[in-house]
Amino acid sequence: MSTQETKLSLRERILAILKLDDNGKLEKFFKREVKTLNEEIETIEMNKQSSALQLKSDLSKIDNQIEDLQVAVDEAYEAVTIEDLKSNESMGSFSATYWTNIERKEAVLENLIKERTRIQERYDEDLKGRELKIAKRTARISKIS
Repeated sequence: MSTQETKLSLRERILAILKLDDNGKLEKFFKREVKTLNEEIETIEMNKQSSALQLKSDLSKIDNQIEDLQVAVDEAYEAVTIEDLKSNESMGSFSATYWTNIERKEAVLENLIKERTRIQERYDEDLKGRELKIAKRTARISKIS
């Protein structure tokens, strides 16, 4: 046995002990990949939680605005004074102002309701995308574990 074979043999034994032979390297690689995938899943889960909190805050704000505008629309319908109805002429000119005010407030209310829907739809779409990413990573972990 030559010195080189003894050294190589000793090297191979140490690599085997450290599990750095081909099997060990392969095992180490896959463990590392599983760890990375699990960390990615954790990050996605944290993003989901953060996004859910942001949604709750955004919806709360817009719900308050919608509530205020619903009151404003009701008040616009009630915004008639005796001063506005003194004569047929004043009634005629007040009519246009009355309906314009109501239409403006109703339009703003409708836009807010649509915006609320868009916020929820964007969240749902993002959530679906995140769930798909988690499922993909989970499937990958299953395949390599």
